[in-house]
Amino acid sequence: MLLCLSKLPSLEFYLKNRSNHFEIHLELKNSLNLQNFVTTIRKLGLIIDAIEMNPAYANSGLSVYSIAITISNEELKKYKTHKEIIEALRTLDYIYHIEEI
Repeated sequence: MLLCLSKLPSLEFYLKNRSNHFEIHLELKNSLNLQNFVTTIRKLGLIIDAIEMNPAYANSGLSVYSIAITISNEELKKYKTHKEIIEALRTLDYIYHIEEI
């Protein structure tokens, strides 16, 4: 029982980080940048399954979205983790904040 409790969380973390699907919380500096973000995602070989705008941030000046993404590029599946993909996206100048949900 102790072995299961100690090893299963690390296995879950590994499998979750290598899965083809993940969701992100995205805050853009301007809603017009959503098209640029979608274009960048497609160029990376990622597929957007769903985009949901968060109305709680309506008057904050930010455009906030929850986005479900599927990794379709074989090279990304093989060599990159979700964290590495998000770190690469974080370097885009029109993104205010991005994190995995």
